[in-house]
Amino acid sequence: MAARLGGEEFALLLPGRSRARAQLIAEQLRARVATEEWAWEEQELPVSLSLGVAAFPDDGTEIGELLEATELAVHDAKLAGRNRVRAAVPVTARAGLEAQRTPARTVTARAEPEQERTPAATEGERRGARDGTPAPAAGDEPQPPPHGAQALPAGVPWRVRPFAAVLAVLALAAGLSGSPDGLLSDPLAFGALVAAVLLLDAVAIDIFQRGRISLAAAPILVIAYSFGPLGVLIAEGTALVVALRRGTPLVKAVFDFGACGLAGTAAALAFSAAAPATIAGQLGAATVAALAYYVVNGSLLCTVSAMAERTTARAVLRERFSWLWVDYLTFGLLAGAFLTFQEVGGPLAFVVAGAPLLALWFSERQYVDRSRESVQELRERGAALERALEVEGELRRSMQRTYLSTITSLARTIEAKDPYTGGHTERVSRVAVLLAGELGMGESDIAAVEVGAVIHDIGKIGVSDAVLLKPGALDDDEFAHMRSHPEISSYILSELELPAIVTQIVRNHHERFAGGGYPDGLSGEEIPLAARIVAVADTLDAMTSARAYRRALPLETALTEIRGNAGRQFCPQVVSALDRCLRRDATLEGAYPHEESPAAVV
Repeated sequence: MAARLGGEEFALLLPGRSRARAQLIAEQLRARVATEEWAWEEQELPVSLSLGVAAFPDDGTEIGELLEATELAVHDAKLAGRNRVRAAVPVTARAGLEAQRTPARTVTARAEPEQERTPAATEGERRGARDGTPAPAAGDEPQPPPHGAQALPAGVPWRVRPFAAVLAVLALAAGLSGSPDGLLSDPLAFGALVAAVLLLDAVAIDIFQRGRISLAAAPILVIAYSFGPLGVLIAEGTALVVALRRGTPLVKAVFDFGACGLAGTAAALAFSAAAPATIAGQLGAATVAALAYYVVNGSLLCTVSAMAERTTARAVLRERFSWLWVDYLTFGLLAGAFLTFQEVGGPLAFVVAGAPLLALWFSERQYVDRSRESVQELRERGAALERALEVEGELRRSMQRTYLSTITSLARTIEAKDPYTGGHTERVSRVAVLLAGELGMGESDIAAVEVGAVIHDIGKIGVSDAVLLKPGALDDDEFAHMRSHPEISSYILSELELPAIVTQIVRNHHERFAGGGYPDGLSGEEIPLAARIVAVADTLDAMTSARAYRRALPLETALTEIRGNAGRQFCPQVVSALDRCLRRDATLEGAYPHEESPAAVV
């Protein structure tokens, strides 16, 4: 089936043909075009074909993958001098080379919505806790106004909702258990404190569109000490109504109500249990009660954050809330001071306790405002760096594609010199991958073996044609010249960033297990496993391929020779792995097929 892809590019789909058969058809087509005479308006035209072959499923399982593999193979053919056929490098080898050529670099992504916008973060900000997650990169959507009016993240698990509802019910029950006596004794002071809670929520400081600082925990503690659980319930109920009117999602508002209600009740019970009779005792009881508030509120915050973000409560505590006990200690002291001055000066206590809060709020606001410009500059630089890294990544991928095409083209230049070695690198690569998998190598190492097998003889580009293509036996000088090709390979690849396995293969695949090989005279386990693997795969294909100086040997004859040299020339472990692969599949997964395989593309 023929098709035109565009311009001077054409495609042939060959259903039911193997890669080897497709290469033969491509070579016949190339030769036919090369021998034909082409003319246009009595002018002779030089016409040649550069062909690439890719086969399903070795070179890709999707149409796009197969076309890309074929285009790379065509590019190889053109780089090698045009008018030739090239088979694609299998997809796993391409992926392995691109993945291992350079160290991986990642761009830090913005935090997931589940971590940015959880009920826990809202409540922590509204009651004195600060969101401990890092500032977002430039381009993030702005955070909403400081009232916790945030959309519920889609990723919040369903169990957060019943958890928030249970907390609200418990807070309601705890609050209703309190006495109304305190409220009736000083309703004006209670109303002023509730107004202070709402006011401090309203003026919470935005931390660079990431979190908010609110000092509302201080008046809540005063309410807990003076008016007990019922006072806390009413204050939190009022805050709940205001939050809902401002657009806070129901689950967030309910969680705020339940968590703060229970924390306030804990503070109220701790303060009343101490029953302080002196000023010092009152201040001490206030700080202890504030820490009780911190423990209850912090535990609930960490729990719901862990549920929403799919992490552990301990991790959340360590990251965001472990240091906040100092803030709550300060709030407790301010609340105790308020109670002391209220007994002496009545409403003057709002001034005495409110002044430090106002000073704290003002100083934090000034600090944040002065820092905002620097933070924005850092975000812009971060965004610019991220864009630069994306461009760099695309350039690197493009360079890697060109690099892969170039290096495989160099390797196949050897085959272009010698018509008897067509398809040699692909067969060696396929068998080497089978052996590497059989010997338990990992995926990345197998991919490196595949690449190394493709370019294992690249050094032969430095061997003269008179020696490389000599139809008879080599003399001593010629053999010494031939033996130099592993060192030439090392020289060619020395400046490239390749996995160690690749460089080991190209240098050491002619070492002998018992010693006496070249170029380094290694033996036994000194020879890298990958090089021992390729030594067997290379020899097997060389013996079963026709050469100018001899005919191809039958597969079984070559296998007998390899088995007979296990422990001398070849690693016994690798030879045993070859036998296991043969028992499983006598064609070595199509490297030496007896039948046609599914489909190929030219």
